[in-house]
Amino acid sequence: MGHWIAAGIIAIVALYLFADGNDSPPQSVTRQLSVAEKLVLIDGNPGRERDYDLLLGDLAVKCGEAKIDVSDTAVRGTQVMKDRRNVSMTVLEFLQAMDGAIPANAESTDCTGIAAALITLTGQ
Repeated sequence: MGHWIAAGIIAIVALYLFADGNDSPPQSVTRQLSVAEKLVLIDGNPGRERDYDLLLGDLAVKCGEAKIDVSDTAVRGTQVMKDRRNVSMTVLEFLQAMDGAIPANAESTDCTGIAAALITLTGQ
């Protein structure tokens, strides 16, 4: 009978040693989308992430703001253009218009004001 107890103890120790210890189901790893990737999804422009990212980088410097703040201004700008001016623009087009309205060497420009001017002047 003693050998059955020893065999049982060995079996329990073996299970303990060779079990992975992870009783939870495997979890997927997700990464957060970049600002440019989010804008690509909004516009439906797959493969253009680099274009968005370059414009956001340029405007972040010109505006003295983070890329996310520049993108928020552009998304709101496109929404206002559609709602108030009945003009459809992609976020990329709005970013390009903002970038073109600000001199290349500018820093700390009021980009919200630039966006407002674009909205005001477009569709008149």
